Amino acid sequence: MTRIIDLTHTVSPATPRSTDHPEVEFKTVRWFSRHGIRTRTVFASLHSGTHVDAPSLYMPDGYNIDDIPIERLFGPGIILDVRRDEWGVIGGADLETVGQDVQEGDNVILCCGWGQYYGRDEEKYQLRSPGLDKSGVDWLVSRRVNAVGIDASSSEHVFMRLPQWKGVRPDIFGEVDADPAQFPNAYGHKELFRNDILVVDHVGGPLDSLLGVRCTIGIMCAKYGGVEGAPARVFALVD
Repeated sequence: MTRIIDLTHTVSPATPRSTDHPEVEFKTVRWFSRHGIRTRTVFASLHSGTHVDAPSLYMPDGYNIDDIPIERLFGPGIILDVRRDEWGVIGGADLETVGQDVQEGDNVILCCGWGQYYGRDEEKYQLRSPGLDKSGVDWLVSRRVNAVGIDASSSEHVFMRLPQWKGVRPDIFGEVDADPAQFPNAYGHKELFRNDILVVDHVGGPLDSLLGVRCTIGIMCAKYGGVEGAPARVFALVD
């Protein structure tokens, strides 16, 4: 019997989003006592909670969310065990070890074990997460996968934005020294997009129960027109 496993975080005002973006806000515009019905609006960054990024995030001529064919949002995939401690690096050699079953066109979800901090420790979740270095990104590109997701705020290592973070949070990053050849600026997103690979951030759910399991993965994002990102309901179908 096929099981459907939800891999999506609930969206609320406490939802993590890009660190310089506004919080999610729900506003009631009609309510029961006056209207006999309740309706609400939502104000949120397109990069809040579980979401898909399209190439137009970094590429002015890249395609948008509504340009993604629906068949690319549902297909075979695998969850890889890359659990790490703070600032742990996921390199090509690591993926070669755990990713022997990765196939061309797969939706690959990296389980780095960081979902446990989602909504609990915003600073640690956003600023101290593991991520891919250049060799890890290149490994995924060489496998010609369809999409890369992770249970963290980004699949690219936070050190790929180290100069930015040294300025914003010198108390955390001031003494950090990282090789820019290993962590080129924004290389994760840019290189994946250049190779027509979708990016899925903030994946949730019981990923640790699916490690190494091949399954069908859906990343069904809202069809917003002309934009670079959209919230998504991510799920796995497991036999």
